Amino acid sequence: MVVTDQLGAGYLTGNVTLMLEPFYASYYRPFGASAAGGALVVKYNFLSFGRWMPYWDMGQACFGQISPPGLLSNAPPSTSC
Repeated sequence: MVVTDQLGAGYLTGNVTLMLEPFYASYYRPFGASAAGGALVVKYNFLSFGRWMPYWDMGQACFGQISPPGLLSNAPPSTSC
């Protein structure tokens, strides 16, 4: 979602975008497990380059690993932010 009008002048003309990026991964080897999460990303689009639109972005992500039964029987599911 674009949250600003055009900012700056010259080569630095651009706008700011906020994005939510979901994440899911499944692992099969050496054992089956999966991880899921998401990231909040702030992106600056440089608009002065015509057809090409370079950008700069940064974000914060959180994810959790879902372990299969019995693999880590004493450990709780892990999360990380």
